[in-house]
Amino acid sequence: MALNLSFPDSIYTEANKPAAATLKADLAAIELDVNAHEVSTEEHGATGAAVGTTNAQTLTNKRITKRVGTTTSSATPTINTDNVDMYLLTAQAEAITSFTTNLSGTPTNGQILWIAITGTAARALTFGAKFSSSLVTLPTTTVSTNRLDIGFVWDSVNSVWRCVAVV
Repeated sequence: MALNLSFPDSIYTEANKPAAATLKADLAAIELDVNAHEVSTEEHGATGAAVGTTNAQTLTNKRITKRVGTTTSSATPTINTDNVDMYLLTAQAEAITSFTTNLSGTPTNGQILWIAITGTAARALTFGAKFSSSLVTLPTTTVSTNRLDIGFVWDSVNSVWRCVAVV
């Protein structure tokens, strides 16, 4: 492979331009460093091709760990959908007056959000404008101290979290 280099005269003169042999040695060192990095990934348990950021790849036998946020009792829970896939409200001791008030993030079409609420008694639930029922109706109350799980999918057409599961 031929290597053609040009050096700006404002920086280099004939006296201080690097020699071709020096450049070849530097490039060889860079190549060795890259190859060493590829080998070192195996030392950490990674084998096979790396997952790219722009090409389509099929992942097999991989687990995606959910990003989980937790709050102990809040009337207006703070949920950032850029940071969580699952949000747990524990020891809920008051009615939830709005899930929308402190809701933030930039969800993508089809993104899933799962909210689980465990109360200290039956508590009223108000979701607000960023949540909607679908064939599954948004719950309006928790049941005693039982955990209530609610699944949502982001609907980018209507800019709402659509309720798809209540258990």
